Amino acid sequence: MQDSYSELEVREFLQQILSAAEYLHCRRVLHLDLKPDNMLVTECSLLKVVDFGSAQMFTPGVTLVVERLRDLTENKAPEILEGQGVGPETDVWSIGGVAFTMLSADNPFYSDMHCERDRNIRKGKIQFGRCYPGLSEGALHFVKQTLNHKPWVRPSAAECLRLPWIQGVPASKHRHSVVYFSTDKLQGYVQERERKRAHLCTKLEVPVFS
Repeated sequence: MQDSYSELEVREFLQQILSAAEYLHCRRVLHLDLKPDNMLVTECSLLKVVDFGSAQMFTPGVTLVVERLRDLTENKAPEILEGQGVGPETDVWSIGGVAFTMLSADNPFYSDMHCERDRNIRKGKIQFGRCYPGLSEGALHFVKQTLNHKPWVRPSAAECLRLPWIQGVPASKHRHSVVYFSTDKLQGYVQERERKRAHLCTKLEVPVFS
């Protein structure tokens, strides 16, 4: 892994993720598990979305309830926590979570307690204070829109692709200097997630006797 990356590189990866989501949604397919673990990047910086184990076909305008997502999804969208129907907007929420992680090396609804984290998700309390300093207004606006706790307010993947920040249009005539983020924090975040996942798997593998 390189020593640093920039907001520009984050934006370029998001363009690819959004394009993949738009392609799926146009074909009435929901991925429903868009997270860093399910994205591969080639040496040429080509991003590929993988693992369609949770994918579902959907009909526009028809509520799709997938009960098992309560267990499968690590960072559950508000509508999943509430047991409501999912749709393309659920994938957009997940993309917002991926964007936040790349812009902070942290969880957008961070809390040491799962119940508190879920409460933050339901209320849309994004932990912007955990983001890297120096982010553009466009980046913060993208996160706010995609992680909105009201599904019907979120933009579609196609609408996200038309956002000025995603298209690389500067917010003003004066271009800001490129801000670079060290990968040290991101590596630490990934290692901690892997440690917690391994610990959880170990607990699940321990037989329970009556």
